[in-house]
Amino acid sequence: MLVVTVTLAVLLHPSPQTRARVPQATEALKITAKALVNFEVMDEIIPEPAGGAHADPMAAFPAIKDAILRNWDR
Repeated sequence: MLVVTVTLAVLLHPSPQTRARVPQATEALKITAKALVNFEVMDEIIPEPAGGAHADPMAAFPAIKDAILRNWDR
């Protein structure tokens, strides 16, 4: 229950103190990319370009397209 409270606190009050606990909350809730692949909720983890996909979406699109095509018939 603490983890859910921490996650909700981050959404409602995104202070540096609550943001610092996000990794712990995502691990406990099993909502990390690796956990979602293991649970077969996701097919794979798509690597992001340096700085993240939000910083350079045009660099991320080819990897996203390739992953979609690779996993389409699964």
